[in-house]
Amino acid sequence: MPAAPGAGGKRVVAPPPLEATPTSTPACVLQREVLGAAPSERRHRAASFSHFGLQREWDLYASSAQPWWPPFFLRRRTAVQEVVAALDVVIALAHSGVCAAYDQDSGEPLCYLNVEADEVVRTLFLHHAGPATQLITVSVFSGDAFQRLHVRATPVSALRARRPHAWRPLFETEELRYPGFVEFCDVNGIAVTCSAQSSCFKFFELRAPGQPLWSLPTQGVSDLKIAQGTALLVLRPEAGAPTHELHLKVLDLRDGACLKELRIFLKPSSSGSAAAAAPSGAGSGGNGRCACCGAAVGDGLVGVEVVELFGQHLLVKQAGGPLLILDIAKGGSRAVPAAEFSAPSAFIHLSFNSTFLAFWQTGDAQLWSLEGEWLASLPGAALPTAAAINTIFVGNQQNLI
Repeated sequence: MPAAPGAGGKRVVAPPPLEATPTSTPACVLQREVLGAAPSERRHRAASFSHFGLQREWDLYASSAQPWWPPFFLRRRTAVQEVVAALDVVIALAHSGVCAAYDQDSGEPLCYLNVEADEVVRTLFLHHAGPATQLITVSVFSGDAFQRLHVRATPVSALRARRPHAWRPLFETEELRYPGFVEFCDVNGIAVTCSAQSSCFKFFELRAPGQPLWSLPTQGVSDLKIAQGTALLVLRPEAGAPTHELHLKVLDLRDGACLKELRIFLKPSSSGSAAAAAPSGAGSGGNGRCACCGAAVGDGLVGVEVVELFGQHLLVKQAGGPLLILDIAKGGSRAVPAAEFSAPSAFIHLSFNSTFLAFWQTGDAQLWSLEGEWLASLPGAALPTAAAINTIFVGNQQNLI
């Protein structure tokens, strides 16, 4: 997803499971929602969580051995924005940009990841590169007015050894200034950069980020989304093309080859009604601005609130219209009435279960099947902001959230 101004961006995708578990199917999820877990399962869960208690508590703004830290502009206390853990090291990031690492066992502070006095860390990403787990940070600095993104990778083992300076830069050739961005995908092991200076998307393999796998001009692209093994391009209408026609391309994430070209026709009604015609392939798009150059797109189109590609299923929702779920491989579509599904602020695709989680900033989260069936609600799982999805953990079997 495109980054916010001056910020890094990353999509949260549930990891694929190692093996199937019968109790994680949508039908079983629905059964447990209605009937509750079996007595033995309830007893097992109660026993599993009975020993839970507070083990460690840290203060990101505690006094440091470095008298100059934190600098004045980072001393205002703010909420914790992200927490990640690996190799018994816990890394916490506050909304202000203060980032610190702690020893999980002893509780001892290890180091600050703000290696410069004017550095503001914007986001964290853990990359498990074989035995060497690395922490990727995206930062901005006051020296360039907090406008350019700086990406670096630091071995978690170096943080444990209190060596935060043992980092290496990533994507040095890219001028990542607003409205440019960097996006990470843990499922595919891919990073995407968008440089406003070169007007180009570049796709890097995180295991070997020195050279891009392939690149793509941003010209004509309204938005770019990363799915499992594919990249979805939402294209701007060409000159003379119907303003109610939205144009998509699905590309192979490894080499950029076009796998499918898709179109969908939306009813150009100011009332925001549903899509009128069946798709000639399938597709999505919407009003807005180019993910990189900021140019206005989609003039005259009904606003499109949702465009997501989950495997072979495309989700499209116009303002005031139903949620359309289109199977781009087999054809066919299903519609969820607008009264039952409003536009959420964030999604998590559970590919193994053929389901997805939808989150709203107000109200409970919901679990839906890709057949358009409501399966369950998650009371109290409302997100204060869309960025809060970074605080959600999904287990390897995709049955623990």
